Order: sequence, then structure tokens, then C-alpha cells
Amino acid sequence: MVFLVDLDGTLLNAEGKLEIEDIKRIKRIQKEGHTIVICTGRTEKEAQSIIQDLEIEKYKGLAILADGQYIIDYKINKVIQLEFLCDKDVMAIYTKCPQYKNRNIQLFCKDRNYRIVNSIISPVYFKTKVKRYLGNKKDNTRVLTKRALAKTRIQQIEKMTITSGNDVFSNIALLNEFEIYYVHDKKRFEIKHKGVNKASATLIALHNRNAYTYNIIAFGNDDNDICLFKIANESYAVANATEKLKDEANYILDPISSAVTQKMLDICMKEM
Repeated sequence: MVFLVDLDGTLLNAEGKLEIEDIKRIKRIQKEGHTIVICTGRTEKEAQSIIQDLEIEKYKGLAILADGQYIIDYKINKVIQLEFLCDKDVMAIYTKCPQYKNRNIQLFCKDRNYRIVNSIISPVYFKTKVKRYLGNKKDNTRVLTKRALAKTRIQQIEKMTITSGNDVFSNIALLNEFEIYYVHDKKRFEIKHKGVNKASATLIALHNRNAYTYNIIAFGNDDNDICLFKIANESYAVANATEKLKDEANYILDPISSAVTQKMLDICMKEM
């Protein structure tokens, strides 16, 4: 059996942490020979501690990261990359979306993050404000104006986000070129190349393992999990999932702690 599991809002609690009981259940499920596929919008850096706690590498599981931009297959210890965004894509998005020019635009890369600010704002001033906010925490974010971005070569952007108070996105040209999801609990858009999503990455990963015919069970909470539900044999939305996702789900989980891992364990017990 293959379990596709989202992290934030699904497997993790309200503080973005794993419950001890969930860790125990995930380990038990893997010991019994089932495959766990972590499917998250997080980058490897953001998800690494959770992957370690769940021992996904030890049990040869999979991690679908940055909403499908890359895959880590721990069975063969290999990273499989789909098409990353680059600086030219960011400039195209920035130019075609003037309504977001004053929004918080962030680029997450492996070694460094970037924050794009309006040209009238001094990057030095903005960076000083960020440092004050973070206190003693280390921050490797480079602040760029749009003009500086045009001169800075940035490849392999793991994630591009635009903070927004609502999920209305009306730029048809961009929708034809890019995958754009609104992550409701984080109040932001996450943008990737068209056809790059959790489902496309999962299918590639399972096909490489000849595991695409297995019984696939998916769990999620937000609109970027809809594609996972479409490829799963069974799908479960958590109680506080978006209405769009609930419409796609086969089942809605009860609003109780650790409902996801309890359901996973129940499914495994029925298969025995």
C-alpha cells in the first residue's frame, strides 16, 4: 500500500509539529512494509527534520517536495528534478502581475532565499527591519528590488510565493503558463511551471519503482492536494480542509487529534 500524505494542516498539528503518537504509527506502518510518500509544498530544508523523525529514509520511502518540483527517492538515494523556476520566470510573473508589485514576494533556493521589494524601498532598510524581527536568528535572505532582480541570475528556485489576503487570481496568461495554488493557511500563492505538481511528481516516482499499480491512499487539507486525490484509489480530507478539496475527497476525517495516522493504521489492519 502507498500512502500519500501532506504535511502542513494534515499530518502536522496547528504548531507545525509532529505528535508523538503520529510518529509511532507512521513507523509501525512502514515496518509492516507499506510505503509513505511525503507530499508537501515545503522544500527539503523545511521538511528535513520531519522526514528524519518519521524515518522515511530508513524505510526507503519517498518525498515529493516544493509541490512536486523535485523528488527524493530514498530507496535508490536519488533526487529526481522536474522543471524549476528561474529568474526569467520570476520577471515574467512580476511584470504580468502589477497588482502584486507591493506584495511580499519570496524566492526559496537551496543555498539562499530572496525577497523582492518595490523599487522605492531600500533593500538595506528592509533587511534591517527583517533582522530586528528575527532577533538573534540567522537569516540568509537577500533583499532585491525588481531592477536588481533583472541583473541577478537565479537558477533552480525551489519555491516562489506571493503573499495575498485572498485567493482571487485573474491573470489568464499566467494560468496558462504556470501552476498557481493558493495555500489558505499560509495566505499565499505558490507558483510553479505548468504540469509540475504533487501528482505528476508522485506518478513519476511510483513509475520508477513499478509501484504505480499499488493501492494508493491520499490525505490532504488544501487545494494543492486536489491533484493527489485524482490519482488515488481512496482520498481523505481532514475536517478543516478547503471546500474544493472536500468536494474531491471520498471521505472526510473526524475533527480529532491524529485522525490521519489513525485512519492509515485502520486501513492497514483491514488489509491484513
